[in-house]
Amino acid sequence: MANETWGELKARCIRMLQDTNRDVPLWTDDDMLDYVNVALQDITPHHARKITWETSLIEASTALDMPEGFYAMGPVAIQVQGLYWQMLVPYSWQPDETLPTPYTFSLSSNSYYEWPKGHVNFLFLIPANVKLRFNYYSYWDAIRNDSDTFSYRHKWFQEALFYNIMSQALMKGAVQSANLRQWNINVDSGQPEHNPMWRMSEAYRLKYERVLGDHPPQDRSVWDNGD
Repeated sequence: MANETWGELKARCIRMLQDTNRDVPLWTDDDMLDYVNVALQDITPHHARKITWETSLIEASTALDMPEGFYAMGPVAIQVQGLYWQMLVPYSWQPDETLPTPYTFSLSSNSYYEWPKGHVNFLFLIPANVKLRFNYYSYWDAIRNDSDTFSYRHKWFQEALFYNIMSQALMKGAVQSANLRQWNINVDSGQPEHNPMWRMSEAYRLKYERVLGDHPPQDRSVWDNGD
């Protein structure tokens, strides 16, 4: 798994934007932070972060909330008698089906369902202090400082982030040009492109989408697939 700091990736973007005079930047550090965090959210549906979270309940309950940043569920397990892990099964509701009452702790009823998103409901009572293990997919952590690091298993992930950030950065210039009506020119003047910054932004967006298209989305049907 590779690691890269935000400062390193930002420097490459700034060089490509030819904005190396950081005393009077065209793209501020805050701009760049906005772009990288939007890019990380944008890439999550294709390749989310994988997290394993173990927790236990202070009091017996039939539900709990997943941590902030939760995106999609992976395998869920409960520790039995402190010795081994019992997998829990996602439950699929049928039309007109009702909840069983009362809830009873039973490994034969080892099911759960998620509703609403990020809220886990169990079909049996989870006793206090019993460990639960959630393998789940998460949004990538927000970047706040140049020293912050994002880890990725695939080299293409770094390439996709770069293209996404560049597309957003160039769109800033395109919006400014549009607001100033710089594109409102006569095509006969020999300048057929009304908004070149927008075209450049679009080109980088196409590069980003091509990278994603060249690599299959994360397989979330099997947790231990190395992805």
